[in-house]
Amino acid sequence: MYAKLAQWEDAVRVARAHGGVAAAHDVALSQAESLGGEAGLKSLMRQGLIDKALDFAVASQQWDAALDIASKHAPVKVTAIHHKHGMLLEDVGKYAAAEAEFLAAEAPREAIDMHLYCRDWTAALRVAEHYNPGYVADVLVAQANAAVEARDLAGAETLFVDAKRPELAVDAYVAARAFPEALRVTKRYLPHKVNEVNERIKRTAATAGGAAYG
Repeated sequence: MYAKLAQWEDAVRVARAHGGVAAAHDVALSQAESLGGEAGLKSLMRQGLIDKALDFAVASQQWDAALDIASKHAPVKVTAIHHKHGMLLEDVGKYAAAEAEFLAAEAPREAIDMHLYCRDWTAALRVAEHYNPGYVADVLVAQANAAVEARDLAGAETLFVDAKRPELAVDAYVAARAFPEALRVTKRYLPHKVNEVNERIKRTAATAGGAAYG
C-alpha cells in the first residue's frame, strides 16, 4: 500500500521492521524502478546500496554510470560490467564495440569466439595473435574446417599446416577420397605415418562412396 502511494520511506521502514534488511533493500529497488533512469540510480546511491545500484545500472543499460560506481566502490566488478556490456552488444550485432568490451573485461577468448561464430576469420586471428596466442591454432583450424565445407581443400590444407595440424589435412583429403593429396601431405609432414595412411586409404577405397574429390 505504501509503495503504491509513493510513500517510499514509510514502505522501506515497514519492510525493514517486518522483513529485515533484505526486504528493505527490495523496496528500495522497487522505488528506483519506479523513478527510472538516473533518478532511480541516484536514489539507490543515496541509501548506500552499491550492489543494488550496480544491478540497476546494468539492467537499465547505464553503462558509464555502472563503471563509474564500480571503479569507485567495487573495483572487482568492473570487468564483469564490461563483460555484460559486451554480451549485449554482441546480441545486437555491434561486434567491434563488443570486442572492445570483452577486451576491457580481460576476456579475449569471448571476442575470438564471437568472431569465429560470425566467421570473421581476420578479426578472430587478430585478437588471438595480440591477446591469446595460444588460441591462434584453434582459429586457423576453425577457418580450415570452413574451407573444407566449401570444398576448398587446398586452402584448408594451408590453414591446417599453419596450425601445425597436418593430420587434419590428411583426414580431409581421405574423407574427400583425394588419396594422392592425402599421401603427399603425409610424406611431407608426417613421414612416420605413411604406412598407416596407406592402409587407411586402402580401407576407404574398398568401401562404396564414389570417385575421388575433384
